[in-house]
Amino acid sequence: MLLKVPYISLVNLVIGKKIVEELVADGMTVNNIKSQLKKILPGGEERNNMLASYDEMLKILGNAGASERAAEEMIKELRM
Repeated sequence: MLLKVPYISLVNLVIGKKIVEELVADGMTVNNIKSQLKKILPGGEERNNMLASYDEMLKILGNAGASERAAEEMIKELRM
């Protein structure tokens, strides 16, 4: 049995779009890691967008019980 999901990152799954780069398999290279880190370090071009998306995720999940709600979102996504 195979699962087909658009993302593997919890953040991306909860938000429903790519927020963080998913460096897996052949994409996990030193150059790709450096490139992605430069984008999210202070002053990086994508840092503010990423932080705003984390705020959006917090609104979706809330504070107390966030782990349980995240698991519920993952299960809901997997069942689609």
